[in-house]
Amino acid sequence: MLLWNDYEGKTIAGGYSLGQLLRPEGRSALFELTQGADSPAIIRLTESINDESQLMTNWKRVSELHQENLVLIRRFGEATFAGTPLTYAVMEPADANLADLLKERPLTQTEATQVAISVAAALLALHQNGLVHGSIDASQVVAVGETVKLRTDSVRPCAQPPDDASPEACRRHIQRDVHDFATLLLHALTLESTLKPGLKLPGPFNQIVVNGISGAWGLDEIANALTPPAPAKAAPVPAASAPQTTSPAAVSNPVAAAPISGADPLNYQRRIQTPTVRVHPHRKIWLALGIAAALILAVLIHGISSGSHTSETAQAIVPTPSAAVNAAPQPARHAGPAITAARSSAPAAQPALQQARSVLTPSRLQAGWYVVAYTFNHEADALRRAAAIAKQNPALRPQVIAPGGKPYLVALGGPMTRPDAESIQRRAKASGLPRDTFVRNYHGN
Repeated sequence: MLLWNDYEGKTIAGGYSLGQLLRPEGRSALFELTQGADSPAIIRLTESINDESQLMTNWKRVSELHQENLVLIRRFGEATFAGTPLTYAVMEPADANLADLLKERPLTQTEATQVAISVAAALLALHQNGLVHGSIDASQVVAVGETVKLRTDSVRPCAQPPDDASPEACRRHIQRDVHDFATLLLHALTLESTLKPGLKLPGPFNQIVVNGISGAWGLDEIANALTPPAPAKAAPVPAASAPQTTSPAAVSNPVAAAPISGADPLNYQRRIQTPTVRVHPHRKIWLALGIAAALILAVLIHGISSGSHTSETAQAIVPTPSAAVNAAPQPARHAGPAITAARSSAPAAQPALQQARSVLTPSRLQAGWYVVAYTFNHEADALRRAAAIAKQNPALRPQVIAPGGKPYLVALGGPMTRPDAESIQRRAKASGLPRDTFVRNYHGN
C-alpha cells in the first residue's frame, strides 16, 4: 500500500477525485472531495484485509438510520489502487472537529452539555438498532452547521457471530460505548484522559463521568442527569393581565428555542425526537470550532511538509457547506472501472529500503505476543513505515513480520509475554500511533 498522501489528486472508483488528505487513521484515512456529484463531501479509504464484506454491511445498516446527530454515509463501495484493495465510504462534510478545539482549550459547562446531549441521542439511536460505535473520542465528534454529530464510519453490529453473538457480549459492547462517552466528556471538560484524585467537575458531569466510567450508569441514567425533571407549573395567569409572548417557531421547535443547559425543563425523549438539536443563539460554541479549524488549515497549507501523514495528530476537516442528498446510499461494487491514474506496480526498493529490510525484518517468526500497529499488502510499504517509526521512536523497536506470508505487519518490540505486549501497546498509543494498535499471539514458524 502506498503512503496516504500519495493518493491526493488520484481518482478512485471511476469518479471520486481525491482532494487533500485530512486525517490519517492507521489503515484508514479521510480525504476531501471537492468535485463530482457527491461533493462537497468527506471520503474514507480503508485498506481491505479480508473484512471488506463486513465493512460494507456495517455501512449499509448505519446509512439506513436517519437520526440528526449521526453523520450521514451517502455512498460506499470497493476499489483497487496500485494493486491494493480498498473500501470507501462517502460522508457528509463537517465544518469542524471537536478534537481540534480541544487542542486550544476545554469546553465550558454549557458547551459540554450541548455535546453530551447530542452524542447521547446518537448513541441511543445506534443501540436501539442493534449497533455500537466502538471508538468514541473527540475526533469522532464533528459540527455540521449548528448540529453536533457523531461519525458513523466505525459503527458495527452489537453482536457479531460467532465470537460475540451472545446477549452478554452485546451488553459489554454497549457499556463500552457508555464508558468511552463518559471519558470523552471528562477530556472535553478537563483535557484529562483519566480520573485523578481531587479532580473537580461541575454538575451533572461529576456524576455522569464517575458513574459512566465505572459502569454504574447506562445511557438512560446519563440522559436523566442531563435533563432534570420539569419544575412545578406556576399558577395560571389571567389572559387579560399577561399578553402571549411565545413565538410560533418556539412552539414548533422547542429545542431550537430553548437554552441547552442543565436547567432546561424539556425531557430527553422530546429532545431526540425533534428534527435537529441546535445550539442556543447566544451560545454558538461551534463558531470557536470553525475558527480553530481555519487556523489549523492555514498552518497545514503553509508549514507542514507532505510527509506529515506519518503523524497521528488529528488534523482539521476543511469547512465546507453541507449538501443535502436525498437519494438512498447504494453499494458500489459495480461502480465502474478501477482507479484511473493508478500506478502499475509498487515503488521499487531503494538502497535505503534494502538496508531497512535487513535490519527490520526478522529471519524467522518466533512464537510469542506481538504488538501490531500497521498492516500493509506490500512489504516495501511496511518497511518504510517501520523505518519511520524507528527514526522517531527507536525504543519501540519496530520490525516487519508476515505470519501467513501476507499481509505484512509492522510489529513493535518483538515476541514477548501478553502483559509486556499490552504495556507496549499502551505506550505506543500514548506516543501517537493508531488507536487500533492491537496485540496478538503468533505460534512462529
